[in-house]
Amino acid sequence: MKKVFTLFFLILCSFIANNAIAQREYQSAKFNTVKETNFFAISENVKKVLLEEKSKAVTPFEKKSIEKEIKQFGRWQYYWKNFVNPDGSLPTHCIDLDLLHLKPNSPIPSLQSESSVLNAKNWTQIGPTVRVDAHGYTAYPGMGRVNVVRKLGTTTYIAGAPEGGIWKTTDNGANWVAKTDAIALLGISDIRVNPNDPMKMYAVTGDRHKNSSLSIGIIKSLDGGETWSTTSLVLTPELNKATSNLGIKPNNPDYMIAVMQQNVYYTTDAWSTYTKGTSIDGGLDVLYTNDFILISDSYGNIFRSTDNGANFVQIYSNNEGSGDIALRFNPTVIGDDVYFLAGKKNGPILYKASITQINAATEANKLVATKVGATIPDFNPQGVFCVVLAINPTDINKILAFGVDGYYSTNGAATWAKKLDAYNSTTSGETYVHPDYHFAEFMDNNTVLVGHDGGVSLVNINAQPFGHTDITGNMIIGQIYHAAIYNSDLNNENLLLGMQDNDGYSKSPTTKSGNWVAVSAGDGTAAGINHRDPLIRFMGGVHGALHRTKTAYLASYTDQTEVIAPNESTAPFICEVIIHDQNPNHVFAGHGELKYSKDAGLTFQDVGQELKVGPTDEVDQYADRIAVIGKNGQKLAKYDTVAGTFSNVTDIVKPTDVTVNFNSVCLASSNNKIIYASIPGLDAANKVFKSIDNGLTWTNITFDLPNVVVNKVLNQVTGTATFEEIIYVATNVGVFGLIRETENSKKWIKIGKLLPNVMVNDLDINYAALKMYAATYGRGLWELDVNYSVNSTGINDNKISEDQFQLYPNPSSENQSIQIGLPKDVYEAKYNLYNYVGGNLKSGNLTKSENIVSMDGIVPGLYLLSLEVNNIKYCKKVVVQ
Repeated sequence: MKKVFTLFFLILCSFIANNAIAQREYQSAKFNTVKETNFFAISENVKKVLLEEKSKAVTPFEKKSIEKEIKQFGRWQYYWKNFVNPDGSLPTHCIDLDLLHLKPNSPIPSLQSESSVLNAKNWTQIGPTVRVDAHGYTAYPGMGRVNVVRKLGTTTYIAGAPEGGIWKTTDNGANWVAKTDAIALLGISDIRVNPNDPMKMYAVTGDRHKNSSLSIGIIKSLDGGETWSTTSLVLTPELNKATSNLGIKPNNPDYMIAVMQQNVYYTTDAWSTYTKGTSIDGGLDVLYTNDFILISDSYGNIFRSTDNGANFVQIYSNNEGSGDIALRFNPTVIGDDVYFLAGKKNGPILYKASITQINAATEANKLVATKVGATIPDFNPQGVFCVVLAINPTDINKILAFGVDGYYSTNGAATWAKKLDAYNSTTSGETYVHPDYHFAEFMDNNTVLVGHDGGVSLVNINAQPFGHTDITGNMIIGQIYHAAIYNSDLNNENLLLGMQDNDGYSKSPTTKSGNWVAVSAGDGTAAGINHRDPLIRFMGGVHGALHRTKTAYLASYTDQTEVIAPNESTAPFICEVIIHDQNPNHVFAGHGELKYSKDAGLTFQDVGQELKVGPTDEVDQYADRIAVIGKNGQKLAKYDTVAGTFSNVTDIVKPTDVTVNFNSVCLASSNNKIIYASIPGLDAANKVFKSIDNGLTWTNITFDLPNVVVNKVLNQVTGTATFEEIIYVATNVGVFGLIRETENSKKWIKIGKLLPNVMVNDLDINYAALKMYAATYGRGLWELDVNYSVNSTGINDNKISEDQFQLYPNPSSENQSIQIGLPKDVYEAKYNLYNYVGGNLKSGNLTKSENIVSMDGIVPGLYLLSLEVNNIKYCKKVVVQ
């Protein structure tokens, strides 16, 4: 087939002139050097090119390669879609440094919180805390991507993740501790240790790969990685800007250099001061020797400086064939030679050049590097995403080259063998570690330390097949798209997570003794658990794929059936699945159009024309209302669970002066006409809105919410606390809440303590345990107790206690009525009966004499009975057996 153009270096540079492909222009767009780049235009046109290339794929390698490229581009789209401006342009600045409490030459602060009832409690990390049980999965998922890992001592390592920050272990990876949770949303592309003083180390914030991380410059530690501080170089984070590796001069480690936000920054005093140097578009890798500095870019060029970074000249250009070329240096000079790998797909070549040649090269008389050995077969670098070179410093014949897989040569690159096999280890007999490598370094003649999309590993190249020891331990850096809970749980017995690049994780007391297990998904996306039967679960894949299990994956990681096929042409990259809050036989799923099921997810069908809104990635349902947000519109309808039909379809109107569709919508439980919604982007004045007429008009309730990106809006069901209602938003720096006890409440509060400052993609509430769950993009799954027993003034003014309401019988049997005994001086009360997904099943009034609540039609399970007396609400749990 024709060469498949690599994902992150494609754009249709002229949307008019025959749709000509110009990868240089797309690469410039990727690194945000084209000021007018339009996110929507890139998305549409690159998708067309990738689908065309997919149609030409013939061999298994070609098909797998284009599949991964489509996925990489989808991830890029998904991450940035909530940042873009209404016109599709990417904003230059994307987060306020004041929000992270950062300033130059200062300690990175602890996690901040205001004094409020909403943040009096601590968030708790609930895992998974170690790599999940493979459950029969040969290519099992890991914990998450690691960009760099350095060995500090016999049993001590330090590592950096693209989201999740810096981690340290002192016991060979059994236990890792997060060191930078206050800036966890910032990536770490490289960490370097002062060779003369191992207590001093420096890290480049950001990501040299797919640019879904933000950089604030260079940070440092003077105590072996225990605590970190900013340096003099503190940058304002900018969207879509890559960072390079960090170069450090061997004979004077106070001299350092890196490329950040397209600019070279260098120091001669360990970042006490710095100088901003020249611009190098797409700066990728850095090699600092005692003679010169080399910086490679992602176009196949090498730039040299002989004055410690003050000036650079381009001395090399790899112009062999078409396509982008990721040049990665071997981390050290071998003898008198510099080695580098030109990581072209299907044609990667190892090169070397002597120090003398490099010093002699000029812009006019460029370096002619020597090819070393043979081309590596079936090598896939995914652009610049995964290209790594490691040469044994004591035996140059032993060479490792990494892309999606790992390749080894014992004869100086004359021949190569795939020894770390990401997808076919069962047939090849070679070793599985994890796809996509980002770091490698020889520890000794036989042991190589690697960082990859599953974590950290030690590889023994002296064994056949290669030996593999995973030392990721409890480094909790999972990037979650969606999470699902079982609302009758009290102790997190049932959970389901959709993970970027690490499939799905499932937890059920009936499977593997309640341990987390792997679920086949590729990129796990949508997640849902039936709230009557937790064995029934839904796990999504990319582009709308949806699988259903009826056993909670009892047999294996593939114990599921595809119920919706993916469609790369029409479905969003990430979709969600929603299970009806009152009747779980009805299931709704995003796709090219909304799909729905009336048989508990066994089969799905498209909605009628009146409810079609195009590619649908946001759905919410409560009681008889359902809201659908798609590319072409946003609509509200009523849904009848008896007939399985939609009616009363109306458009959800955009707020005044808002030109984009909502990115999240929440149908409030307090009133069947109230809707909360959020819009994407970084317009500080327009983020969260409320409608009291089902989306016809809107009130802006952004108030004092910081200028964050809002990913999801959720309300806590009325009657489960003494507040009238609480609205939560998941943002790129955690979770914020607004108490709507009165219309005069206008203060947003950062919710809870100890949650890292990291992107939160999904929120849910378990009403049985009154806990909220936050699915983070880089720090796993967290829970918070949201059983607030005080009002917005912080004073508990309830005159009676919940214990004074007597329920009999409780537990009751199916269809058995319950008698409610009111407290001594209470003569009437209002009641609402909720299931544990917030569905309002019954409501009415009670008196001393008329105090029976009929449970006809209420299936066995756990329920909440909300009782209101004098505008104060009390909750009792009801068990139906």
